[in-house]
Amino acid sequence: MVNGLDCSQNCLLSLGAPGAQNFTIMSDMGPVGMIGVVPFEDALEAACAWFLSSDRVYQIKPDFLNQGVAWLNYLQKDYPLVVNWVFPGNTVGLRWAEGLGFIVEAREKHGIMGESFLRVVRRFPQ
Repeated sequence: MVNGLDCSQNCLLSLGAPGAQNFTIMSDMGPVGMIGVVPFEDALEAACAWFLSSDRVYQIKPDFLNQGVAWLNYLQKDYPLVVNWVFPGNTVGLRWAEGLGFIVEAREKHGIMGESFLRVVRRFPQ
């Protein structure tokens, strides 16, 4: 919980947010995950990139990693800057973000609990 809402509530808000772009990641097994961007209301040229998956993503890991940059390039085409926050202990999430071209910009307090998160940013075009 980062903003007082649980993951499912945040996901629903992101899917329906004005200007949001979202994709379902499919495989032979069916839905594996979702990826999207949601523009910030106060910074029209910046958006929050997000990703969620089931454990099935590990079964398509090579394709997922190879295609991830192309997906994010498409989603980011309207935004010179995308941002997200990664919990420092989430090494898989951090490695994935870095593999997509995000860089760690700062450690900052984030969310209603004021926990420490790493702000990762990706500038486009790369």
